[in-house]
Amino acid sequence: MAVQTESRARAYRFTVKPKKACRADLTSAQAKNAEVAVFLRAAEGWRQVADYDIKRMADGLRITLDAADASGDGAENLLVACLDPIYLKDLLFDATGRPSESFRLNLGGKKVLTEHLTLLCQTLCEDGVVRPALWRCVDDLTLYGPRDCVFVCDRDRETLTVGDGAHGALIAPGQGAVLVAEELISLCGGGNIPAGASLRFSEDGEEAVNAAAQGGCEAESLAEGRGRLLHRLEETRKCVAAKDYEFQALRTPGLRVAGARAIPGYNVRHKHQKAQAWVSVAVLPAGDEETPTPDERFLAAVSRQLERSRSVCIRTEAIPVRYADFSVNVTLRCEQSLQQEAVESAIRSYFAPCGKRIGAGVGRDELAAVLQKLPGVLQIDRVEFRGLDQNSYQTAGGELTVMPDTLLHLRSAAVTLAKDRR
Repeated sequence: MAVQTESRARAYRFTVKPKKACRADLTSAQAKNAEVAVFLRAAEGWRQVADYDIKRMADGLRITLDAADASGDGAENLLVACLDPIYLKDLLFDATGRPSESFRLNLGGKKVLTEHLTLLCQTLCEDGVVRPALWRCVDDLTLYGPRDCVFVCDRDRETLTVGDGAHGALIAPGQGAVLVAEELISLCGGGNIPAGASLRFSEDGEEAVNAAAQGGCEAESLAEGRGRLLHRLEETRKCVAAKDYEFQALRTPGLRVAGARAIPGYNVRHKHQKAQAWVSVAVLPAGDEETPTPDERFLAAVSRQLERSRSVCIRTEAIPVRYADFSVNVTLRCEQSLQQEAVESAIRSYFAPCGKRIGAGVGRDELAAVLQKLPGVLQIDRVEFRGLDQNSYQTAGGELTVMPDTLLHLRSAAVTLAKDRR
């Protein structure tokens, strides 16, 4: 196993009994060669311990100190910060005590893992005495008060920033007032080894070829998390509005649903009666056919999806879209370059089966606006629709209207072009 994280500082925490001779063992290769800072928590707070014995062993080191005044409340009361001596100057900072003070981590382009980032800062406590206190990394300082020991981290700029005294506490000024007690860094996604790369391990000298990494992602930023929350809030697992039923039908597992139209109060078996607690959803399957029609298995799968997400006391049913055949006659004036096939193709493309056309009629002005966009069209003289069955009817204004579960199906298009000879 290859690990691409680097620990420049690590905090070892202990709960010790208040006694004069206290011993703590740190078993790690990092602790064996690290510079050490020891802190003890008494009843009034943390203090740095200057007088202690250290013994370096094969598997780490042993700290012996006088802990007679350690707090006996059962919580962690001993902290040993092991610092990499190579980066010691980047782990200790002087502070001015100014609001919104920043400190640069100097990571050389690597990313700090904020969940493993802890500071020990000189802090003015409530009793008026300056003592070391543990500071933690947060996402937003505006959520905290004037005594909260928090800071924010800009991973791209490699900086730490404390509060302004109103949102987040201030650090007491002084030399070495800020100690990075815990810091784990990584190249993150930039440190992935390409698939097929040759790896050689020093212990046995054998080569190994790695496979491609799978899973995982970069840490999510606060802005990305807010965006994901807003997206989740728009989703629903229980339907309330008609759009909710349409949304659930479109995301039926294992099906390609091209369109759905929810019709509250509509029961296909009792079309002339208002069914208050009934929602029918007309569905259109994706397909290359001229009139795609769902089969029984398709409808059953959508019905099961609706059943799982329906509101209490509401009955649901998936129904197939019906088709209303119609024809259209168009007369227009145009330039010599416009061909009849181009006009017919534009009409058929506009009336191709799609979800937004379920239950939608069509008017003369609507189609005229579509044709007017074609290159070479000068003027639309006539647009006339004609229904070819009982599934559509024409208004006095010449508009074709259909039932909510019906889709207009263009059977024929007659196009007459009057070409300008100028």
